[in-house]
Amino acid sequence: MVIELKSILKHENINPLYILIGHSMGGFIARYFSSQFPDEVKGLILLDPTPEVYYESMLKKDQKKFIEMGNKLNRTKHAPKCWKKWYQFVPNLVYMKNLNISKNLPFILVSASESNLYKYQEKIMAGFKNTRHIELAGGYYLRIKYPDLIIKYIKELSSLTNN
Repeated sequence: MVIELKSILKHENINPLYILIGHSMGGFIARYFSSQFPDEVKGLILLDPTPEVYYESMLKKDQKKFIEMGNKLNRTKHAPKCWKKWYQFVPNLVYMKNLNISKNLPFILVSASESNLYKYQEKIMAGFKNTRHIELAGGYYLRIKYPDLIIKYIKELSSLTNN
């Protein structure tokens, strides 16, 4: 997906520097892109990102239930073309190990209050020097519930990285 994103940006003549915004598993893509193309990314906004440590902290039986729940959710709520992202979740955890992302890269992480991922998402920020962690009331679809706030965060990060 990172290579596909890179190709789309090139095809559309969207040149670096980028502020990448990743929601849920899109947080994997934004972070991995940042590790592969560090000179092209000036900041990240992660919206209720999937933290790999959440899955890794589960017991094997709970991991199995998590995957079964995701499989069922995808079959009932999403079109088959969207399933690939979910089925790559566990294999993609390998790519998230020991990412080489500059600890100076500014980013904002926004968590949903109804999610039980906050403490795990906090670990994504470990060691970074220029981060903000914001918790907003609501569930999984923060980007839909708070579009004006998300735009505000994009502008804040943009102005922060222009200094």
